[in-house]
Amino acid sequence: ALTTHVEKNAIVLGPHAISPRVLAHEFGHILGFRDRYIRGYRDLGKDGFEVLETIADPRDIMGVPATGAVLAAHFHTLIQAISRAQK
Repeated sequence: ALTTHVEKNAIVLGPHAISPRVLAHEFGHILGFRDRYIRGYRDLGKDGFEVLETIADPRDIMGVPATGAVLAAHFHTLIQAISRAQK
């Protein structure tokens, strides 16, 4: 793969080094968590591209894979999902 990403239920590794946090972020996708950032691009023609990124919570690993953390809210979400599945 050209980049590290999740495809179906697998983490597909790209050719570059991957940090434990980025791997944890990708594993979060396997568990059902979505990205907590929005990234947009705009083609500026000969001047290249403009990239805009908005992050919902800079503490959240799903928003900032390089520096975010696994939060208590992640565990609460998983526990609730397991509880619903067992009913």
